[in-house]
Amino acid sequence: MCRLFGYFSQFAGRPAALSQRDHSFVQLSETHRDGWGLAYYEQSEDLPRVKLKRALLPAFQDPDFAALSESLETRALIAHLRLATIGENSLNNNHPFSYQNWIFAHNGNIKHFDRYRALILSQIDPHFRAAIQGETDSELIFYYLLSELERWGLVSAQYPHSSRELGRSLKWALENLLALIGPFSKQTGPPSETYISFLLSNGKALWAHQGGQPLYYRLEPGAEGRAWDEIVFCSEPVGSPEDWQAMSTGDLMAVDQAIQLVSIRGY
Repeated sequence: MCRLFGYFSQFAGRPAALSQRDHSFVQLSETHRDGWGLAYYEQSEDLPRVKLKRALLPAFQDPDFAALSESLETRALIAHLRLATIGENSLNNNHPFSYQNWIFAHNGNIKHFDRYRALILSQIDPHFRAAIQGETDSELIFYYLLSELERWGLVSAQYPHSSRELGRSLKWALENLLALIGPFSKQTGPPSETYISFLLSNGKALWAHQGGQPLYYRLEPGAEGRAWDEIVFCSEPVGSPEDWQAMSTGDLMAVDQAIQLVSIRGY
């Protein structure tokens, strides 16, 4: 399957685990070779602005990945290493996907996707449907979730809701998706099974869902009286394994700009 990496911080910084010399995320691309993608935010005066880079080379062979990951500074980032299951090896099928200030990457699959594709598309708002560019189940999941959130006007960057409140709506959207496609596999098995593990951000918060494929997180202690300064999510521990905590299957975690972590359990 693919590999996910998420970073969310109180202050603009550079996530060392993305490309540090030993035991870094980029080393996972030696076995996840079908391209890479990196979406992050530049802070403007009013709203976070998405910057997106995707490529077809394995990340460890691509000098663009090294140059970008070692130079960017951001408060929020999602990276993805692709091992293709659905859709050809093309930039339009590479994650992360973005829409306005929203970014999304998925590790998983919808079993028998051909049976469900038309049904999922029919439930996506035409406004979002027009934005679909690739062939993957992952991109449809992204726009399905946005369609569900937009029922309450939550896709706008100016929403007044907390990360917890929006997370509850996201959990409801996930339950609706699973009602269409069936449950995800609760244990890691063949890549043909259904798995809905993902990272989602709007620049103001980040949500992580463990949908059958593993996700781990690591909190970095804060300074000057702050409990935490940043959080990192990854499909597998990089660096020291003892620093990471595994998410439970079905967990949806929400992180806000103060690095307050909330678990929204379900299923």
